[in-house]
Amino acid sequence: SILETGSRPKGGVGEIEIGVPSIGAESIVSLGNFDFSKTKHIPKEFFQKMKKGIVEDRDVLVYKDGGKPGYFIPHVTMFGDGFPFPEMAINSHVYRLRAADSLSQEYMYFYLSSKSIMQWMHLNGTGSAIPSIAREDLMRLPTLVPDPTIHNKFQYISSPIVTSILSLSKRNQVLRKTRDLLLPRLISGRLD
Repeated sequence: SILETGSRPKGGVGEIEIGVPSIGAESIVSLGNFDFSKTKHIPKEFFQKMKKGIVEDRDVLVYKDGGKPGYFIPHVTMFGDGFPFPEMAINSHVYRLRAADSLSQEYMYFYLSSKSIMQWMHLNGTGSAIPSIAREDLMRLPTLVPDPTIHNKFQYISSPIVTSILSLSKRNQVLRKTRDLLLPRLISGRLD
């Protein structure tokens, strides 16, 4: 039902240290993985004026373009439940996808992450200078729609697993921050 990209302000975001996190292609890895050291920000005022590219809970994000010239390697992730941030946007190098009402976001994530679909995206990725997957190609991606009973059983199993992964990922980030705060004090002897 939704397939869109986001944007960043003209002039880039390199100097902006405070604002709303802006997710780029380098951050699309896999479910529960995020490299916080690569986080960029957009001004809050710019974010409030955005009409598309605002990440909603359990959005599936697809790596749109970048990487080694002439060779497209797809990546898919799902963000939500406050991970990696409670509020965030995507830039123009990332697609944000939401499934039609008949399919869950969890189904979409696992389907797009499957070996056969990753291979399909790899083969349909184009561009010799900047490899990418075009919006039109994603729109024609073959999608298997399961019987509602099977889908409901899948959702019953997958939703708690995704919730657990996102929750543990948030806890890991809190532990990393705590470690980074305490380690220098322990090494310097300020803490026993």
